[in-house]
Amino acid sequence: MATNSGYSELLPNLQGSRPLLAQALILAERRRSERLAKLFEGARLRGLEQLFTYLRAAEKAYAETPTISGVAFLIERIRADYQTALEATLSGYQGVAADAMRDVMEIEYLLLDFAADPGSVDEWLNADDRLMRSRYRPVKVRERLRDHGVGPFANDDFEPIDYKAHSESLHVNPRRSPVAARGPEPLSDPVPFYGDFGFIEMFEHGRRILMAIEILRVVAMGLPDDYDPLTPRDEFDDAHARTHQMQLMMVGFIQGPAVLRERLGREPTSADLLRYVAGEVATESEPFGTPGEGSNWEATPP
Repeated sequence: MATNSGYSELLPNLQGSRPLLAQALILAERRRSERLAKLFEGARLRGLEQLFTYLRAAEKAYAETPTISGVAFLIERIRADYQTALEATLSGYQGVAADAMRDVMEIEYLLLDFAADPGSVDEWLNADDRLMRSRYRPVKVRERLRDHGVGPFANDDFEPIDYKAHSESLHVNPRRSPVAARGPEPLSDPVPFYGDFGFIEMFEHGRRILMAIEILRVVAMGLPDDYDPLTPRDEFDDAHARTHQMQLMMVGFIQGPAVLRERLGREPTSADLLRYVAGEVATESEPFGTPGEGSNWEATPP
């Protein structure tokens, strides 16, 4: 066999000699190709390109700011997490994408913690294992953010549901979540819009990590509140709004039957569920569509 054969050319040969191994790889390659073709000109890849552009600029800005230069590598780690999540989402490994976003979430906590107490940057960089366990575990960081009055951690009704869900999907336990499962996603979606789950995760956590990166940068540089962002984010915001709408629909279809049974006192019909999901989208969605000239723009249809 020629050693310069492409990956897609090697797979059929592997299927002949290692059929069980080839099965998952061939399916992942097929999903990757099909999804990339559909997404090539779409809002999701445009939004991620803008996010990657921002992360490159942020890593440089951190490296050039003495008080936070030591944690500039965390921005590179975020970018690596997004590279992992993108590849996993295209290939159909939604659980891998979710695990990568759990890492991004932990970095978000740390950056906000550093912003609330800038002196903790050096402490964290030089911490031994005992200090890391006692002070810098995610639960300890969230508690400090709560005590510092940082929202949403300081809100009375705040619970880290998102982090708990990520942890439960990562660690072995008897509950089997319909999303972020291990291995490749099934041929038929376990829940509506499941194939978009990785992008939903990337843009939701992307908006949060952008805020955390900027907050620490502002604190470290003493920038005024009306400073200009490092790079434009209009296409990122557009993609976030679109995937947020998909998230509302996905969650609506999952949670809607139980909500409606309690609300209606009977088993909901398909029409009941569709009305419920449509209502959630109508009340919770953000406007989307690429902006034209100026900063004000109208929502466009999906």
